[in-house]
Amino acid sequence: MNVAKGLLGYELSFHGPNGTVGGIITETEAYTQDDPACHAYNGKKTKRNAPMFLSAGHIYIYFIYGMHHCLNIVTEPEGRGAAVLIRDIQPTIGLDIIQTNRPNITKQSEWLNGPSKLMMGLNIPAELNTANALSNDCPLQCRPHKKPPTIQTFPRIGISKATDRLWRFRAPI
Repeated sequence: MNVAKGLLGYELSFHGPNGTVGGIITETEAYTQDDPACHAYNGKKTKRNAPMFLSAGHIYIYFIYGMHHCLNIVTEPEGRGAAVLIRDIQPTIGLDIIQTNRPNITKQSEWLNGPSKLMMGLNIPAELNTANALSNDCPLQCRPHKKPPTIQTFPRIGISKATDRLWRFRAPI
């Protein structure tokens, strides 16, 4: 949970074929293998969730609803399944490219305000699954930007287990 809170206010950027895009992380959700809502619950490793068991800083991208990808950053030492879902980003870099990637969305505040929306808006390829975001040659980078003055906590979205855990964090920027 500390990493999920700590990533708020960080700048996430993707250096893609059309240029650099990104923004400020404003919402995250935490998941650990001790959490019944986590893909790695009880340490169960599968082909899908294997990236969660890599060392902290690796990227875990998963496919949901047969149509969307979601971006996570692994947070624990190798062998322990845990990651932070990036839920919302305030766009600040490459706005023209993001708008091109989200042509039917007119409000800038709605371009990247959901896990799959930010994947589409930033045009992050699913092939980055297992890449190390801490590596200088990774096209996805996360850097400190501005520490938020306040952090709000909420129940996580779209889960049916451990709904009482306030592991969704938001920082109005």
